[in-house]
Amino acid sequence: MLRIKAPDVHWAQWVWNKAIPKRVSVAMWKALSGSLSVDSSIRKVGIAIASKCNCCLVGHDKNTDHVLSTGDFADEVWKKLSHYLGLQWRSKQGWWERVQLWCARAKRSTQLGCLLGMLPCLITWRLWVRRCRARMEGKNETVQEVVTSIKFWLQQMAYSIKKVRALSSHDARILSDLDIPCVMPRQRQTRMITWRRPRAGRVKLNVDGCSFGNPNPSGRGGVIRDEFGKVRGGY
Repeated sequence: MLRIKAPDVHWAQWVWNKAIPKRVSVAMWKALSGSLSVDSSIRKVGIAIASKCNCCLVGHDKNTDHVLSTGDFADEVWKKLSHYLGLQWRSKQGWWERVQLWCARAKRSTQLGCLLGMLPCLITWRLWVRRCRARMEGKNETVQEVVTSIKFWLQQMAYSIKKVRALSSHDARILSDLDIPCVMPRQRQTRMITWRRPRAGRVKLNVDGCSFGNPNPSGRGGVIRDEFGKVRGGY
């Protein structure tokens, strides 16, 4: 009554996942809301600035898509990680399109599915860190350095995944290539449950609520049965 609840979004469970460091989640949230301080955003608030990216051989206007996806450096990082994970890769694809594609393949039932959901946040954050270091510190990291760093952080986040319901040979191979130990799914245990008749002269009251809505006399929360299993009444 006090606020209007916004509609659920599929990516929120991955952005604010407990396994992801808060600084990574915040960077991803800023990218989603268009709040990263790229040159194009600075010009929108009336500050004149000459833009030239630090990630391409040929200078390019810096905007969110270019820094995080379509630039030569970012495109190569996404390409390498896509090949590691067996995902479809398309050159110069927009950042949001890439994120949606990876989140569509994510699922909480498998270990690799969880990592696929969290990995776009990690890639986005690491590309932004690389841009800031190049701009502010003059340190130009290579593609392999950034990919190695992402794989290290991915291994750290993988330790937080404790429960999975499935593990395929395809997933196990990819996790092995990433040096991530597989979490084995728990085996379901079955148990036989039977109804026992009461002894002669006694009655049994079943209170499982299975008779709710039944138009017969036993249409309440319980059923009274005699030693022959016949219904004696309900409540």
